[in-house]
Amino acid sequence: MLRLLYVTDLHGWPGGYERTAAVAREEEISTIVNGGDMFPHGRDLIVTQRRFIVEYLRPYLAGLAAAGVSYYGMLGNDDCRSQHCAGLKNRDFGPWNLFGIWCSVPGI
Repeated sequence: MLRLLYVTDLHGWPGGYERTAAVAREEEISTIVNGGDMFPHGRDLIVTQRRFIVEYLRPYLAGLAAAGVSYYGMLGNDDCRSQHCAGLKNRDFGPWNLFGIWCSVPGI
């Protein structure tokens, strides 16, 4: 059975990400889907979001993967307004596996 946790509008808030990971562990969730607005706001949006991805999100996702939790993200209207944002922007639509491949989510 697929156990899925859906979150949205974390806006780069580490506390929200950490709580999401904690709930996934506590409830034995195998898949997290982030519905968008994943990255923080900032004066220089591209620099701010790139820094968040490189310094926080990549290690966070590596920790989830090591724990056996899949993470899928859909970029929202506040996320990566440039194609130069850490290589995560793509012109196609659909869930983006933040470990690096386009994918479909079984059962959805």
